[in-house]
Amino acid sequence: GDVCSDPVLPFCAAMFLPTSASSLPNKARRSLRSSSPATTLSGKPRECIGGVGNELWAGTTWQREGTLAMQWRHSYGMVCVPEFRGNGSNGPRLVLVGGFDGTLMRSESCIVDQNTSIVQAFRTPWSARLGISICSTESGIVFLVAGFTRKGDILRDVWRSDDAGISWVEVTDAAPWVDRYDVGVAAHDRPDGEVDLWIVGGFAEAAYQNDVWYSPTGGKTWTRVTKSAPWKPRRGACLTLANGKLIVAGGNRYLTKAEVQQVEGTAVQPSAGRWEWFSDVWESVDNGATWSSLTDAAGWEPRSSASLVSDPASGQLYLGVGIKAPRTACTDVWTSQDGGRSWQELPSNLESHRTTRHPSRMALQHQAGVPTLVIVGGGEGDYNVKWRSSICEKGRKHAVFLRQLGEAVERRTGVPAHVWDKLVCPFVLPQAAFDLTA
Repeated sequence: GDVCSDPVLPFCAAMFLPTSASSLPNKARRSLRSSSPATTLSGKPRECIGGVGNELWAGTTWQREGTLAMQWRHSYGMVCVPEFRGNGSNGPRLVLVGGFDGTLMRSESCIVDQNTSIVQAFRTPWSARLGISICSTESGIVFLVAGFTRKGDILRDVWRSDDAGISWVEVTDAAPWVDRYDVGVAAHDRPDGEVDLWIVGGFAEAAYQNDVWYSPTGGKTWTRVTKSAPWKPRRGACLTLANGKLIVAGGNRYLTKAEVQQVEGTAVQPSAGRWEWFSDVWESVDNGATWSSLTDAAGWEPRSSASLVSDPASGQLYLGVGIKAPRTACTDVWTSQDGGRSWQELPSNLESHRTTRHPSRMALQHQAGVPTLVIVGGGEGDYNVKWRSSICEKGRKHAVFLRQLGEAVERRTGVPAHVWDKLVCPFVLPQAAFDLTA
């Protein structure tokens, strides 16, 4: 059956479905094109706002929860492990690994109980490092990949934790891909009990990379699925899995004088090299073998080392924090309801720490069925500050409904949702369906 709770609505939408804006009456076209998101919903500003069609999104209000009781650090990795039960904890936990405290590179796992914000630190067998990459599966298996040590040794090891970062097992100390750091990494539980693991890009062999590697065995064996993806070589790219698709976003690279000359096509060599920052978004439906561009320039400022997370309940993407030119921290958070094609900035009351060069980290958790974004980090002297934002539940439910409606219409008609997302829903659905205050 259809995924929509009301089977009549997909039929109505299909019946009135226009294949383009020109299919609508002139009055309807003018009305839709002139409607702003605020007007479409109610014409009144509020904490939760949204757009039309499947671009509906929910606003956020951030609450500062205090400073975590641990040695301050920056450049660490962070994930959220859902509903972990063990070691006296019951509920989601944040796992922070590695980092630099101004003197030493760190090699412990810091586990933060989301109910109490109590921090527990555990020794780890992996070496202290920076350029670290970390990800987790839906079931809570955590993977740590690559990086570089204080001595400058670049790594290609893979580590796994089945207990939210308390203990670690080395999967391999020499993966077949070249030693690298600042890679994009993502993981997914397989039905056979194994784990799909992907890495993309990074910095290796004195060059920026755009290769993609895939492991169906949780890092034990690897296959290079593409040597050179169509997106530019980079480090610090985001990688996540959303609705069965790999999504890559952002990153940066340094261009030498000769490379700047080549990119800009000028006959005169520039006086110096420069950094190139990216705000493009790409997707792959075949484990990273081929890629399609979703946008060359998303609405958010080009950045590296950002956090990109997907809400499995709604399919919604969230991208936030990171660093931008000239190496200053970002504090904004953006969301995409259409898989990364278009982005809207979430309202934010986060304090601005624009002077710091070090990015915060963001993770998504579900607690009592409500999705919550968590940011840890901050500005100079304020690295361990923890922020929390519960995403508007009504807005999320409407977003889920509209996405399911779009999937049902696409199945019935073969017309992809992005063709009709700004046209059908305001034309077919009653105004009450978009009222987030109801």
